[in-house]
Amino acid sequence: MALPGSGTLTFAQIATEFSGSQPNSLSDYYRGGSLVGAGNTNVPTSGVISFSNFYGASAGITLTYSANATNVNLLTDAVAAGFNATAGGTLFVVINSGITLAGSGTHAITSGVFPANSLVTITNNGTVSGFTGASGSGGNQGSGGGDAFYANFTTSGSTWSIVNNGTWGGGGGGGGSGASRQTLYHSKGFEWCDTPTNIGSAGEAGGLGATGGTGSNGSGSALCQLYAAAGGGAAGYAVRKNSRTISTTGTFLGTVG
Repeated sequence: MALPGSGTLTFAQIATEFSGSQPNSLSDYYRGGSLVGAGNTNVPTSGVISFSNFYGASAGITLTYSANATNVNLLTDAVAAGFNATAGGTLFVVINSGITLAGSGTHAITSGVFPANSLVTITNNGTVSGFTGASGSGGNQGSGGGDAFYANFTTSGSTWSIVNNGTWGGGGGGGGSGASRQTLYHSKGFEWCDTPTNIGSAGEAGGLGATGGTGSNGSGSALCQLYAAAGGGAAGYAVRKNSRTISTTGTFLGTVG
């Protein structure tokens, strides 16, 4: 259980929460030490420390990503780190600086079906990015980009928050197909239109959180069928909540909703 968010706070409460022993000093409880996990971001790692730094702090499980990964399922990784998938609890997720969690054909991060009464805080210091949509061809629109985060956790009694200190964005949409037109041929008094060929270039893929570019038109015989350039695909969501409540802090590229 997390410590109170306001009011009186004692050494005994802090020691009990973090399994410390008394007598002790607040300097025994710096974040990232042997007692206080890295997810308690209000607690300093050194220097001045006070009781107010421990408001809302918890000895929950800390899941740290220190290597690049694709198609992450938070619940799967949390259970491997010691989280109770039946009873719920407090989980701190920390993505280290320089680390990228990316999507490949699916969401970069899927929450997983966390149980009710779970308190999850994600702090990103690296990069979370959805996959880029495929380019369109044959007059077709580019494909949509992938989501950076997809929520499917149990809502009852759950509290989720995302703090982005790095880069976080939905995958850019794929570029749309360029225009194509059939070529008019003449031979021995006959005219016919051949297989369509590209006369315009495909649009560029969108960056994180951006729609793909529209393909360009070109020129060709006006007597044959023109297949106009197509638009780019939509960007993936930065955070797809799916009607769940998630608080977000920081800058996100793409839709949060």
